[in-house]
Amino acid sequence: MSRRLKWPFPRGSRENSFPATDVPERSAYGYAAALAVVSICTAVSLAGEGVLDVADRVLLFPLGVLLVSARFGIGPGIFAAVTGIVVFDYLFVPPTLTLAVGSKKSAVTLGITWTVTMIIGVLTDRLRRQAERARRHAELERLRNALLSSMSHDLRGPLTAIVGASAALHDDHLEPIERRALSRMVFEEAQRLSGLVGNLLELTRLESGTVRVKGSLQAIDEVIGSALHRLDAKLVGRTVRTDVPEEIPLATFDPVLVEQVLVNLMDNALRYTPQGSPIDVVVRARDRRIVVEIADRGPGVPRGDEEKVFERLHRGERRSDGGVGLGLTICRAIVTAHEGRIWLENRSEGGASVKFTLPADDRAHAEANALARGELAGEGPLSEITRP
Repeated sequence: MSRRLKWPFPRGSRENSFPATDVPERSAYGYAAALAVVSICTAVSLAGEGVLDVADRVLLFPLGVLLVSARFGIGPGIFAAVTGIVVFDYLFVPPTLTLAVGSKKSAVTLGITWTVTMIIGVLTDRLRRQAERARRHAELERLRNALLSSMSHDLRGPLTAIVGASAALHDDHLEPIERRALSRMVFEEAQRLSGLVGNLLELTRLESGTVRVKGSLQAIDEVIGSALHRLDAKLVGRTVRTDVPEEIPLATFDPVLVEQVLVNLMDNALRYTPQGSPIDVVVRARDRRIVVEIADRGPGVPRGDEEKVFERLHRGERRSDGGVGLGLTICRAIVTAHEGRIWLENRSEGGASVKFTLPADDRAHAEANALARGELAGEGPLSEITRP
């Protein structure tokens, strides 16, 4: 199974992480709103029957269509136009309480009103779309400028350190300890620079649509082990507790991409938590999905920033490592491409917990449920691994 990974728009939206399944609901809401606007126009027309002429009252309906089209688009706008003309004909055009039109003059008036109303709806929707395109273009320009500014600032730091340390290494009178310290500085800054450029390139690949999700049945514990192996050097002095019960079913995902998600999340936990504090990796099966949790004992995130941390270029207040804030953005893009969800919660006992879901195989899920109930052989305790 292979799917092209597409960037989840709109960026920074609070409609986070699930595929866009709420479009029918928004559309139904637009039609309901159109019906409500027509009802309001009708009520106002009835209330002003003794004050306003028919020609005055008919103008209320195009105004309602304009409001509906501007807010909900052309579909609800056309619905409001047609419904409004039918209601107006039924209630206000003689003979009333029937859809029949008593005179040619009334028929012409209704025809012109309907045409003008439709034109208003179409033009308003076109203006709305143009305004939306302009807004998106301005947002993209803002993000591009912010990215360039952030990258130029963050790249300058490691490059300056590398150049300075490299120049100092040319000194033949350096003590061995100083030479080793400068060499280590060059290595660390080069690694930091490589990480910055790697994140930027990864984000570019995701946005370009060239990355394909090659989903197949995988064991999540194997991918967790691979991610921990990649972070061996950074995990020195840390305790990583993994809790992956035996009944966790196989899941359908791309192991390379999900491993990158795990690496980014654990690396993020390492950056924001005190030295020596533990990191927990917990996996559970729930509702035909597996839920993977990376939890730490750090300061957590400020209230209200639980969704913002997944936005591009968002960086925590306590961050001083020069990262450009792309790691969690990449995680969200990958998880969304797997038809999953990712979110962050502050833990009541302190720290932050990031969870994401992956679709479990139906047959494997059924077997996992049976194993959890002890109906299959091989029942065993939860797997807990302590990693110093």
